[in-house]
Amino acid sequence: MTEALGKPRRGAGSRNSRTRGGPVLPTGVSTSQARQIKGLYQAGRSLAAIGRAHGITAGRVSQVLYTMGHEPTDGRLNLLPGDVLDELYTNQGLSAGIIAERLGVSPQKVRDDLRRHGILLRSRAARHPGLAELGDDKLRRLYLDEGLTLSAIAERVGACHGAVAKALERLGVERRPRSESLTRPVPEDLRAQLVKLYVEEGLSMAAVAAAVGRSTYVVGYWLDRAGIPRRQAAARRRPVIDPDELRRAWVDDRIELAALARAFGTSQTFVQAELARLGIRRTRRAPDHLAAIPVQKVIDLYEANGLSAAQVAQRLGCSYTWVLDTLRREGVAIRPRSWKPGQPATGVSPDLIEKLYVGEGLEIEEVAARVGFAPGGVQSALRRLGIPLRSRRRIPVPVTATAEELAAMYVDRRLSDQEIAERLGTTAYQVCLRRRELGVHRPASPPPHPPPVVAPPPRMLDGLYVEQGLTLVEIARRYHTSAPVVRGWLETAGIPVARRTTRATRRLLPREPLGELYVGAEMTAPQVAAELDASPQLVRRSLHDHGIPVRPGNGGAAWALQLVDELYEDPEVHDLLVRHRVPQRRQPGTIAQRFPLPVPLTEDLLRDAYCGIGLSSHHIELLTGQPFDAVLTALGSFGIRVRTNQGMSPWRRKLVRQQRASVRRIAS
Repeated sequence: MTEALGKPRRGAGSRNSRTRGGPVLPTGVSTSQARQIKGLYQAGRSLAAIGRAHGITAGRVSQVLYTMGHEPTDGRLNLLPGDVLDELYTNQGLSAGIIAERLGVSPQKVRDDLRRHGILLRSRAARHPGLAELGDDKLRRLYLDEGLTLSAIAERVGACHGAVAKALERLGVERRPRSESLTRPVPEDLRAQLVKLYVEEGLSMAAVAAAVGRSTYVVGYWLDRAGIPRRQAAARRRPVIDPDELRRAWVDDRIELAALARAFGTSQTFVQAELARLGIRRTRRAPDHLAAIPVQKVIDLYEANGLSAAQVAQRLGCSYTWVLDTLRREGVAIRPRSWKPGQPATGVSPDLIEKLYVGEGLEIEEVAARVGFAPGGVQSALRRLGIPLRSRRRIPVPVTATAEELAAMYVDRRLSDQEIAERLGTTAYQVCLRRRELGVHRPASPPPHPPPVVAPPPRMLDGLYVEQGLTLVEIARRYHTSAPVVRGWLETAGIPVARRTTRATRRLLPREPLGELYVGAEMTAPQVAAELDASPQLVRRSLHDHGIPVRPGNGGAAWALQLVDELYEDPEVHDLLVRHRVPQRRQPGTIAQRFPLPVPLTEDLLRDAYCGIGLSSHHIELLTGQPFDAVLTALGSFGIRVRTNQGMSPWRRKLVRQQRASVRRIAS
């Protein structure tokens, strides 16, 4: 019978349940239970914890979340405390950026957790509560008369500098010019020190940086500003390792990787690369406590006591896989997963399967319930026995109703084809065919169009758009119309409307203050943004546009990246651009300057770049000249799932790993 039935699959042949008018849910999960699972996941519970609470597996929880329109992330969502967010955001009126700086997270993390806790986000155009309490007159006096910076005013009222800048722009206050001290040249004493250390003594940039107490990138920036040419870096000589000696030390003596690197005078990364290149691997040794477990005890628990492999593993304190390997090594027959106590371990007779299915005419599910196997195992056994499976397709009953009967149900009572089919015991398709044959149709009536919305008075529009700062979409939502209609109202009333932003109208910070603050003073992007009255995102984008290497994170790393060069030097990206005939433009500048005509976004290009290589929407913007929001819109139109809650893109993670490995090799 083992040959006939084989090994039944757990859960095979199960059918999904469909809620009426809703999504397809896995078997055994109701609609109310699916809503509870969705609520627990949004509250930050892990997949395993939700599965334990509902008595199902984590994989089944993941299927339910996909069905409910949520893409689950790996691990547990560590939500910020809801009471803390409500106090800081709602009561104190702080912005997401300031809350993120206080809690040590990103602003996007703060906004996501606010949504998960059900806290309504403020509109970006809405005035900050601290600025509203301060008043326009006092804001002018602080900025114009007392000479405070935007950051100082923002810190006083508990807002961000961007909100203060928008408030001043709304009041028509002209911003002060930046200080001329940002463009000062390199001092003569510093230039003389660089010439002595770098040119005369021949020290490396790392040694000069250690001598002056600054980073390598600052020293390189000073050398370029002082007009001192840099030397070409000499190729590092790699040690030669004997393969036999490496194999003996790694496999036989089982020396650790760090000790091997010290013995050969190289880095751990180089030793790992040599082991991979030579194909040297060592087998894993079983833990000492497994060697002390008697094999006969494992066999007795499994055969004599009738425990499953998982129960044996739990009792002996070992893994399920080790128990199965031990039983197979000793020649013990593994029972099917659907085996129950009191049932023969070898299975059921094929004659019984044939008798139940052919002789008594039972269905596959009924036979499986009778013999204690999964429906898939019974189905596989029938195929091996050469027994043809009965078709489960029900022949639809043709509709014999007259035209008057169909008209009474379909036209007069407004029943659907499915409702009529349930009453007649047939399918909706048969009802539709019969209606077409008899010419039964509902009379077509034009859809009712609501009357056009009357424009509000110009005074009210001025109060909503200028004084309250509402956007066109918010005003349109209030009057149940569209944003273009509101724009027409404002233009007719003579109220100036903010122009639409395009690629060519993007703001770009000057190069000199960026280099002086970010490279010379080693400030982070948020610190530079506070100094120049800009946002950190604008600072990073301007750094990339000017070709200045950008440090990852908060500036604590010992290396920086020039993203455009790194993209074009990647072999996979180069092949992608050649394959899709995308022009390569390495020169610094904005995307409008580098790409006067943006590259069209095709589905094949986006799938290869976003899904294949793992580029982000910002990376695709730098390579095609299309804004990142246009890239995200194109991904949605082509049905490509956008990555969420994953931090860096896969390509950026690979680049960071390579840079860190390079830094470790240099340091070693």
